[in-house]
Amino acid sequence: MNSAYGIPVRDEASLSGGQAVEQLFKTPAGKFDAMYWTNWGTGTHYVNFGGAIGSYWANNGNFRTGGVDTPQRYGYPTSEETCTNGRCYQKSQYGVVTWDNFGGGTIGHEAQKCVALNNGRSKYSPQGARQVALALAPRYSAYRNDPVGSHGTFYSCENTYGMYTLKWKTTAAYGESGFLAPGKRIDD
Repeated sequence: MNSAYGIPVRDEASLSGGQAVEQLFKTPAGKFDAMYWTNWGTGTHYVNFGGAIGSYWANNGNFRTGGVDTPQRYGYPTSEETCTNGRCYQKSQYGVVTWDNFGGGTIGHEAQKCVALNNGRSKYSPQGARQVALALAPRYSAYRNDPVGSHGTFYSCENTYGMYTLKWKTTAAYGESGFLAPGKRIDD
C-alpha cells in the first residue's frame, strides 16, 4: 500500500502505554519518516527524519529522550514543519526546533518550565508578549528567615513561533533583595 508519505514499513506501533501511535514510512527516495498521534490532544503530525528539523528532533530529544526539567525533552510533535522566507520550525509538546537558511542552522528551543505559559497552568496569561519572566519557588514563604522557602528559580521565557521557550534561567532569592543577576549564585 502506498501513501503520500511513501510505503508503510511496519504496522502502527503503540507508544506511551498505548496512549500514542507511531507509523513509519519509507519514502520513494529511500529515507524513513513517521507520523505520530496521541490521545491527549497533540493531533497527528508528520516528522521528516531526512530534514534538519526531524533529524535534530530524533537525535536530541524526542518523546523517548529525557530532558532537564521535563520527562521528555521535546515530546511529541504538535504541528507540521512550517517554512517561510528561508526559516522553518516544528513545534512539539515541550519546545520548538528551528532551522534557517541564513547561517543559523538547526536549533532546539526547550520549553522546560516555560511550558506553564503554553498550557494555561500559569496564573496570568502572557498575552503573546515577546518575552516573559517566570519565577518558581518550591515552597514560597513570607517569612524572611526561611532559608528554603525564599529561594527558587527565575526563568526568562521568549516567544518562539507562538510557543514560550527558555532563553535563560538562574537561581533566585525572593523578598526585599529581589532576584540575583544571571549567572550569580545565592551563596556568592
